[in-house]
Amino acid sequence: MNIHQKENEDKLQTLAQLPDSCVASADCLEQQRAIFEQYNVFSPAMIDGIIRKLRSYEDKTLRADLDGKPQEMLDLVHKYFHCG
Repeated sequence: MNIHQKENEDKLQTLAQLPDSCVASADCLEQQRAIFEQYNVFSPAMIDGIIRKLRSYEDKTLRADLDGKPQEMLDLVHKYFHCG
């Protein structure tokens, strides 16, 4: 279903939000790491490394820092967002 259609907008409110920064992604991974470790998806060492790397970006306030600065946001998108 398309959650952006008027008749489905109530479903949008029930969905969990994705992390809005690398730091928030690291926090989320840390909270869910037991699942990945339990099923041997990733080793504890790999998870630790990913968490360390994500936190190294120190971008927890990036969204707020760029609020009202569309050109700076666009510059970051062009620099870091890659498809293909």
